Amino acid sequence: MKKRNLFLVILSILMVMSFAFCVGCINNNQVPTEKNFDSVQFNDITVVYSGQMQTIELVGLPEGTEVTYLTEQGHVDVGTYNFKVFLEKEGYISKILTATLVINKAELTVTAKDKVVMVGNTITPEYEITGFVGDDT
Repeated sequence: MKKRNLFLVILSILMVMSFAFCVGCINNNQVPTEKNFDSVQFNDITVVYSGQMQTIELVGLPEGTEVTYLTEQGHVDVGTYNFKVFLEKEGYISKILTATLVINKAELTVTAKDKVVMVGNTITPEYEITGFVGDDT
């Protein structure tokens, strides 16, 4: 019985304190709210293989935001990669954002040069290759 009465007294005190806090906020025109990260953009992108590290940029990030990458931050090879970041800042509601990076194959073009060959002669093909990236051969 004593434990129940103690519980009720503590509960009553907490309720009065909560009410007093809310009334104080309303009287001072202060509503306790947290901001969100709705202005931050973390969009899917598709690029062509370049031999360089590719990543997805966060745009509109409020200054002082702590960003934690939950997946690898960048990729070089052709493929589809899912990114996930966790945003955190005092006064803001924490948020996880996701985006997809697609790296497509680079186009390689082989163009044969016109050649006239007489019957019985050896053919030496001549061609031009374009589209190599970096040190590709």
